[in-house]
Amino acid sequence: MPLNPLFARVQLPEELPDVLCIDRMIYGDADTISEELWRANNIVAHWILVDGEKAGVVAVALDEGAPTTIDSDPVPEEGSVLIFTIGVLPAFQRQGLGLAATKWLGDEAPHIKGRTSIISTIRQSNAASIKMHEHAGWEQDGMRALFFAEPPEDAVIMRKIF
Repeated sequence: MPLNPLFARVQLPEELPDVLCIDRMIYGDADTISEELWRANNIVAHWILVDGEKAGVVAVALDEGAPTTIDSDPVPEEGSVLIFTIGVLPAFQRQGLGLAATKWLGDEAPHIKGRTSIISTIRQSNAASIKMHEHAGWEQDGMRALFFAEPPEDAVIMRKIF
């Protein structure tokens, strides 16, 4: 039976160490977004809560310019929300939380003034995440060569237009 998560705003910068710890537990050091990048951008993050327990985190960048760029290339369309992370802790995976978070972001992002789409970059080898985004109504919108550094891998760009 899928879990019914709640989403609670992360208090940044106070809770940033907790967010980084959870991000490392999910992705390891190679794919964890650096503290400097978190602090340099206008990030809005929410905990994924199950029965009051932190099960993961979702975060998006809202600033125009640097945080809404992918690998130094501008996002093709101004007004996009860029997903920084959607992560579910291993103990809570395969229970529908990633899909719930993806749908929730797709439902919430249109309420951000001036935004017309939401973008996520996914490792090309992460077929489960690509399928989950498609199930939530997102479409593939291109590739970014060698977007991920460790190990080197191309990224699939997923977009949901409002």
